[in-house]
Amino acid sequence: MSWVRANLVVGADGSTAINGRSKGLSSSHDRTRFHAIRAEATAIVIGGATARSEPYGSTPVSLFVVTHESTLPGSAATNEQATLLNLSPAQAIPKIKANGFGRILVEGGAHLLTALTHAHLVDGIYLTRTSAAPNEAVIDFHELLTGFVLASSEELDDERFEYYERG
Repeated sequence: MSWVRANLVVGADGSTAINGRSKGLSSSHDRTRFHAIRAEATAIVIGGATARSEPYGSTPVSLFVVTHESTLPGSAATNEQATLLNLSPAQAIPKIKANGFGRILVEGGAHLLTALTHAHLVDGIYLTRTSAAPNEAVIDFHELLTGFVLASSEELDDERFEYYERG
């Protein structure tokens, strides 16, 4: 079965980062789920801003960085499994699929994910909602989820773990 899914952690105010990184929003429950979701993927897709701010020097599967830069940015530059895709997000996903990757996990960032959902290229979204509200790198996750329906939801401590499928 092939799919394109995204994984995202957001604060109550739509923040996707604290001090430039998602780790500040993520709990041990979220990290456990993140690694379980990632274990199902055959490829990971990120944007250039995510490559510059998050640790992508090593990944368990192929990493595709969608950016207009001419070289791999940030820690992705040291990842032997990383490939630079100097394409639009809408062009990147079909290219990755054409190269034989059937289970694609989009890990960020907000601009990339929004472009992919608007192009109807994402089948599902894993969303962790936290109570934090740092007002940093805010995404309109209501707009992001347009066209998706809630398939499952679970609460642990002060977090809600949701999975949305394209409706």
